[in-house]
Amino acid sequence: MIRGTTILWGILVLLVSTAMFLMKMQVQTLEDTLAKVNRATRQDREAIRVLEAEWAYLNTPVRLSEQSRRLLSMEPLDADTIVALADLPMRGKTGTMVARAPQTPAPGKPRPRSASADPQAELASLEGDQ
Repeated sequence: MIRGTTILWGILVLLVSTAMFLMKMQVQTLEDTLAKVNRATRQDREAIRVLEAEWAYLNTPVRLSEQSRRLLSMEPLDADTIVALADLPMRGKTGTMVARAPQTPAPGKPRPRSASADPQAELASLEGDQ
């Protein structure tokens, strides 16, 4: 006849082996999940490197300058195109443009700048003079 302790040890061995099998299956599932996450991370990093290289190419100053000339008809500013606010024509009360005589400085003297640092305030004061 089989002793009680032998049956107890047999049941204990079955329980431990079943628990170890279930633990092994959980570990394999977690390892598979980790491998998928690592693979996705590598793919995302590679995509980021490609996008950064493309961004660097698209933002080169030479390319942007060429695109602005071709698509927007933009040209670099010349020194002749920059004028003082006083040289711009002013609007009258009816909304029509009123021409002002340009203020020309004496030869060799720089053009005087207004004391106001705020162009909007300077424009409002010039409109109020009319």
